[in-house]
Parts: sequence; structure tokens; C-alpha cells
Amino acid sequence: MQIGRRVAAVLTSAVLFGGVAGLAGATGASAAAPSVLKPAISCSGWSTSHTDPGTYAYLTGTYNLKVGPYASCGNVASVSSGTELWIWCYATNDYDNVWYYGRIAGTNTTGWMSGDNLTNWGGNFGYSQC
Repeated sequence: MQIGRRVAAVLTSAVLFGGVAGLAGATGASAAAPSVLKPAISCSGWSTSHTDPGTYAYLTGTYNLKVGPYASCGNVASVSSGTELWIWCYATNDYDNVWYYGRIAGTNTTGWMSGDNLTNWGGNFGYSQC
């Protein structure tokens, strides 16, 4: 009877230890999984071109005009809803988002605006890729 209890205790310990070791192995395997690479963000060095006469669009809300075609780039100016932006060119960033480079109407202020923030397009639609 005592031998049976000892065998049961040894087997129980082995199962518990194996379970813990199995969990440790799973954690180790998860930790070794490759990480997802994020696109490189570059806020400078984007070439721009100007089409004249150009295309214009209006802002759907208050947004920041940016120094580069990414939301994380620095701000040039805050632009209010309904403001007219003259479009000079466009670029698709590493996240496949389309951004437009242009000038705030009535100013010399230029910068990048996400296409998601623009509506009511007009003009000659002659802008090109930056």
C-alpha cells in the first residue's frame, strides 16, 4: 500500500512538474516569436511639386497641418473646419495612407494633410504625386 502511495506521489509530482515545465516552454516559445516590423517614419526629405492652377479641398474638422505625411510628424499650424486647402501634390506613406501637400488658402502656410480630413474637392484635379 505504501509503495502504491509513493508511486502515486511520484507520478503526481512528475505531472505537476511536467505541466509547469510545459508552461515555461510555451512562454519561452512565445518570447522567441518574431516581432512585427513597423514602417519607418520619416517626417523630412519628402519632395513636393506645385501644380498651378491647382485643386482645392475643405477640411472636415479642425486638424493640424503637418511637416511630413504621418500623424506623428510635427505640426505646422492648426487648421479649422471648413478651411480651404490648395492641393499641390500627394504621397502615400509607409502605412498606405494618402497625404496631400498644399497651402492654406489666403496664406503662405504649406504642409501635409491626411486625405481622410478633406472633402468637397474642386478645381482642375491636375495635381500629381510629390
